[in-house]
Amino acid sequence: MIKKWRNYVFHPLIIGFILSLIVIFLFARYLPRFYTEIVEEYVLTNNGEVYYFDLNKDGNSEKLHYYHYDRIFKPTLYLYDSNDNFKSLWNFLELPVKNYKIFTGDYNNDSIEEIFVFTQSPDSLFLYVLNSENDREPYTRSRFITTLSNPESEVHILPIGLYNLNQNENKEFLFAVDAGYPYTPSKIFSFDISSNVLSSSPEIKANISKPILVEDINFDTKPEIVISNQSAEVPGNGNGSGLIVLNNKLQYLFQPIVFTGGASQITVDAIKYGNEKLLAVLHSGTKPENVFNSLMLYNFSGEKVYEATIANKSNSVLTCISENENKIYLFNGKKIYRYNSELKKEKTYTISKGNKTECIQRVDITGDAKEEMIFRSNKNIIITSDNIRHKVKLNLPDKGKLNITIAKHKHKPNQVSIQIGSKWYLCEFYKNEAFFYSHIFYLSIYILISFIVFLILKIRLRIRRFQKSIRNNESDLFNQVEDNIEENFTGLKSKIKEISNELTDDSYNKIIVEIDDTLEKVKTASKIVSSKYSTDEDFENQLSNLVSSKKDKINISYRLFPDYGFSTLSHEIKETILEYSDNCFDFIANHSKNINLVLQVIQQNDYLNLLMEIENIFIDSTEFESNSKLKSILNKVKGELVIDNFSGFGTIINATIPLNITSDSVESKKRKIRIIIAEDHDVSLFGLVSLFKTKDDIEIVGTAKNGMEVLKILETKNTDIVITDISMPGMDGIELSEKLKNEYPNIKVIVFTMYLENWFVEQLIANGAKGLVSKNSKIIELIGAVRNVYEGNNYYCPQFKSKFGLKGNNNGISKKLDSLTKNELYIVNLYAENLSKEQIASKMNLNRKTIDAFIANILLKLNAGDEEEIIRIAKKQKFVSE
Repeated sequence: MIKKWRNYVFHPLIIGFILSLIVIFLFARYLPRFYTEIVEEYVLTNNGEVYYFDLNKDGNSEKLHYYHYDRIFKPTLYLYDSNDNFKSLWNFLELPVKNYKIFTGDYNNDSIEEIFVFTQSPDSLFLYVLNSENDREPYTRSRFITTLSNPESEVHILPIGLYNLNQNENKEFLFAVDAGYPYTPSKIFSFDISSNVLSSSPEIKANISKPILVEDINFDTKPEIVISNQSAEVPGNGNGSGLIVLNNKLQYLFQPIVFTGGASQITVDAIKYGNEKLLAVLHSGTKPENVFNSLMLYNFSGEKVYEATIANKSNSVLTCISENENKIYLFNGKKIYRYNSELKKEKTYTISKGNKTECIQRVDITGDAKEEMIFRSNKNIIITSDNIRHKVKLNLPDKGKLNITIAKHKHKPNQVSIQIGSKWYLCEFYKNEAFFYSHIFYLSIYILISFIVFLILKIRLRIRRFQKSIRNNESDLFNQVEDNIEENFTGLKSKIKEISNELTDDSYNKIIVEIDDTLEKVKTASKIVSSKYSTDEDFENQLSNLVSSKKDKINISYRLFPDYGFSTLSHEIKETILEYSDNCFDFIANHSKNINLVLQVIQQNDYLNLLMEIENIFIDSTEFESNSKLKSILNKVKGELVIDNFSGFGTIINATIPLNITSDSVESKKRKIRIIIAEDHDVSLFGLVSLFKTKDDIEIVGTAKNGMEVLKILETKNTDIVITDISMPGMDGIELSEKLKNEYPNIKVIVFTMYLENWFVEQLIANGAKGLVSKNSKIIELIGAVRNVYEGNNYYCPQFKSKFGLKGNNNGISKKLDSLTKNELYIVNLYAENLSKEQIASKMNLNRKTIDAFIANILLKLNAGDEEEIIRIAKKQKFVSE
């Protein structure tokens, strides 16, 4: 009943909860958060423009229609209220500035936004400040701005905003005028509307661009103005963009820093660096054939603090997409890269995977005080969330001047007004995330997934029952076949007996014997076929189920080592392990209560160890060894059983089962590590050959005096590892490692050298060297390097690691020590105390077979070659001091 409750209620609820979290996370990560739809569109005539602004701050936007007309009619600006009722109009004597987008703002803090319109005559530029709520004085101000010296040049007006530059009650209107330097000087202007005073900056010898930064960066309570700009080609002066910073009086805070060279641009942002603010300045190219990006930090004395070259395949600009003062953002038209104050890249956001885009503006579309980002390519308008994680595309491939404003509505979602050239679109835009805040949504997902898990578990159980039924049916079928065959053979024997009455010799008895032999052969064949068609569960699952079934009687933990290869064991061996373990567990459980037992199933080359370690319980060896059932189980596979009482710890039960492994597989497991040694000094070569000949697991297939001789050996012999010196006549070790990497990529290289120079090490690692051992190291280090590299690890001796900071997997020894049991660790500890195998066996009261089994397991787990290496590993891991 408890098992059914667990399978049909507890498991579905837990698994359903986990899967629900994953599904909700995927919803949050990949489900579109924005939804947009074009609800209205038409073609504007008379060079018309459409804008939406909430001029009276009532939560609803008024609409402006600005018609340029032609020279017959005067340019006219029409104002409509939020219900599309006509409200007011303004006529202008001069022509509109073509690329100017109408700007609105509240300069005198009366909650009414004024409208700022620029016009131009052939030689002059004018500004009109319009009051939308005062019919008697619709023109708050009209002001001549500057003379235009070149009538053919196109004027660019960049409204920067309303700022309190002079620290008085009202704000000044800050804007940039760029008519194409050097024909008309580029300048920053400040217009004090209250006093009708116009101020301008010195002449800026570059083309002004966005972004323009206005904020108090040097903490003097007055805003500074930092200008992004592009280099202008000036006859005789070449190209030059620069870092230009103005104070609140529009004078240079420090002299401009000019960056000369090819066509380039400067974009700026502010970043907090410790307790101060610095200017982030990006100097980059403007043409595809001239790509470079240099990111710098300047203080407000004009001193460079830090510089970094940005590796990017295209020119980038700094863009202001976040109020986070500790980050800056670079944009290359397709991706945005976030950098910290150390100029280290932290994150990448993809805006477009196809065409390049430009960042148009930041604006709060949904009214949640978070500004969305708007990008434009030659095919799409892309709107992203404030954190750039979500985006939506509008397929609007039209070309021309782009105006985007927000039609605010107090009682319904805001709309986006988009005008491209003469085409105008009104779009619905809202966040598609209401369900993320719905408890019903979460509960529905949880119930649905839990139900699906329940169905899967139910179907899985039925499949198991069906498979079991098939196995039972097969068994019944084979039993029926045996019964039918035996019945037929019995009938045959009766008929032969009747015939035998007429025989005079003993031929009858011979026939009966042959029939009985044939019957036994048929039964044997039936069992073989039955075994072949039976479907066993995975061995580890069966062992796990067996351990779980005994947990009420005995506390068992088990380990399989290695954690692979058990699937190749024969069916008979697996059944023996399970049957033997089952009976052992029952025998031990009947002996005492609250027993802790560790079972290890360890596969050696040609035998299997079943080692049971029982803590603090002493079992009479005579009683255990006389158990006829356990003996008969092991006798079937020619196994041996040894039991020892471990002084101070408990009881050790060790069963050894020989494995019927083919000669090929044994040879594969016992295959030695093949090495070639390249060393030009005879004494060193003789010493290395003598060393490796003492190791049973390593075979020398050739020796060489230089790299060419190594390659000659490889034409006729195979090897796993080449051990080489660096300095050798002819082809040295560095050139040899490169050759082996290119021509024999499966051969691993260990460099055994006295050279520790940086260049050598970098080159060798680049050439794929897996081991670096100094000739000043202990010679045993080289043996460890060979075994480690053969296993697929890197090996760097302490001299190389300490000098170059290299990280190698020196035998992964800590992980391997974790695989040892408490008793095995105790034996390793005794080895480290310089006790011999016989002394350890005597101290632990173990017989020879048990201590041999323990040592074989330790050697296998630590990948050690002999007992001396166990001692070395123990001392290296500080079991004892040397």
